[in-house]
Amino acid sequence: MHDLVIILPRVATLLFVFAFGACVGSLINVLAYRLPRGIGVVTPPSRCPVCSTKLRWKDNIPIFGWLFLRGRCRYCKTPISPEYPLVELFAASLFATFFIAWYLIPAYSGTSSGFDVLGLNLATLAPDWADVDRFNGVPKHSAPMFAIVLLLLGSLLAMTLTDLKTTMIPLVLPWFATLAGVLIHTGYGVFLSVKGLEYPMPGGEMSWRWPIPTYGWASVGIGVGGIVGLGISLVLVKLKLIGRSFADAMEWEEAHRKEKGLPPLPTLEELDASDTGQWRPQTGWLRGPAVIVATVILCAIAGAIIARVVGSPPGIGLIIGAAVGPIVAGFPLRLFVPASKTDATEEVVGEGGPVAKSASTKAEDPSDAEVWIAYPHARREMVKEMAFLAPPVVLAIVGFMLSGSIETMCPVWLDALGGSLLGYLVGGGVVWAVRLFGSLGFGKEAMGLGDVHLMAAVGACVGWIDSVLAFFVAAFVGILLTFYSLSLSRGVGRAMPYGPSLAIATVLVLLAKPAVELGLGRIVGQVVNLP
Repeated sequence: MHDLVIILPRVATLLFVFAFGACVGSLINVLAYRLPRGIGVVTPPSRCPVCSTKLRWKDNIPIFGWLFLRGRCRYCKTPISPEYPLVELFAASLFATFFIAWYLIPAYSGTSSGFDVLGLNLATLAPDWADVDRFNGVPKHSAPMFAIVLLLLGSLLAMTLTDLKTTMIPLVLPWFATLAGVLIHTGYGVFLSVKGLEYPMPGGEMSWRWPIPTYGWASVGIGVGGIVGLGISLVLVKLKLIGRSFADAMEWEEAHRKEKGLPPLPTLEELDASDTGQWRPQTGWLRGPAVIVATVILCAIAGAIIARVVGSPPGIGLIIGAAVGPIVAGFPLRLFVPASKTDATEEVVGEGGPVAKSASTKAEDPSDAEVWIAYPHARREMVKEMAFLAPPVVLAIVGFMLSGSIETMCPVWLDALGGSLLGYLVGGGVVWAVRLFGSLGFGKEAMGLGDVHLMAAVGACVGWIDSVLAFFVAAFVGILLTFYSLSLSRGVGRAMPYGPSLAIATVLVLLAKPAVELGLGRIVGQVVNLP
């Protein structure tokens, strides 16, 4: 009975986190479809895109709604893309994975060695700020911080999905994550200040004061100064004293498409009236994923065996093998999965009716991202963006200098606010710096502003250190994704959006912080403790 009393709250919380993730996944499906088309998120109510019939509440139950309907519209029997339940299941599983890794795996103690799997202690996955609730098995003191991470994960998944579909990130998604991070950090800091408490970070005097990096009045001065500077820059843009960068890009793209004989950009009405844009599986579609999964499992097993032979933890070999698996899967795919008809030809509508378009001709057509990259005035536009960044940079420096004259202890809520604002500025600033120097150097837009807002949101939620680490890890993730694309596809790789690489890198940094600390510790020759 005693064990049951201990287990039940943890299982109930896990089920709640899983269900919450499924609901967030359902919302992500709505956002990924509606935002690029300019449709309101709340109104109009959900409807079938084919027969336009308003859906019932039970049709929208995450995961199970699609199963109850057997994958078809209740009214017109049109097949519903399995992308909907898959996204919901993935979001639910992602949320549950973080909860299990951070709260349910027992930590090392005098009576427990933690949770070793293939030579890896999974108990070290939990961040320091979650250790305060590890014994309870449910978030209590760390609930606001965990909520920030879940909201960030949901936003990253929505940004990844829309970026993959449209090569653009609706800015409302990173703005939401940023606002949630700043408000929850500050609000929880206010709550603790009113109670006269500090966040119970482990580690004694050597620990950080807050779950994200904070530096007292210095981070407050930099954060507030930078945000005020951004506000001034936005006002200057509104008054047309600073030009909006890439203001003529759409006009140029329309002319460029017409000159090159490319189809014009679709209007919002055309997008709304078009196909749902969701993945629709064809007959035998499971064969390809089955080959990939089998190859990944075999590579993971081989990696674990090789690691054991050479004296390394088998878990490391398993991870490396699983990462290489999709690349190796390209070879059996070509042997066991024949090319579909859509890979060879595509039927398009011409003036005289339907005509067949060969794969080679299709491959020669540039993607929307490649057309955008061809914009010839990137260097000129970077001058406008440097003018935009001047006020926040100057005022952040001024704020830092003024903070040095304050001798009193910074209140915990201001410290939390400063850390979140500092993370926002540094996270977005690093990407923006690469965008500026890359565009000036190559004469092409190096990175999109959506990527800037994405990493700024990551910094506002989990601090500047994690956002900077994720940005550098994203380079390796991008290379790996490129190899995956080349090995699994049957054509030449196209320009790939970078947002998914940033999102995946952020998740890896959040889950593999101990490995990052260990690697940095070996480089600098001392123990590294990151918040």
